[in-house]
Amino acid sequence: MADEVRERSARQLRVHVNALRAAAARALDPELRQRLHDKALRLEGEQSEQRPGTGRASSV
Repeated sequence: MADEVRERSARQLRVHVNALRAAAARALDPELRQRLHDKALRLEGEQSEQRPGTGRASSV
């Protein structure tokens, strides 16, 4: 059960990262493009911290 929840959460994070990257690619405003890209990178970092066995410590 807990594995299913983690998998669902990881999938949702991937969907959000992909959506942010797509929005950044379409953004005409360079500042907005950069903010969306930065947000995608932060979410990717959260995603890698949630994966078991990565050996990464949380930075928070």
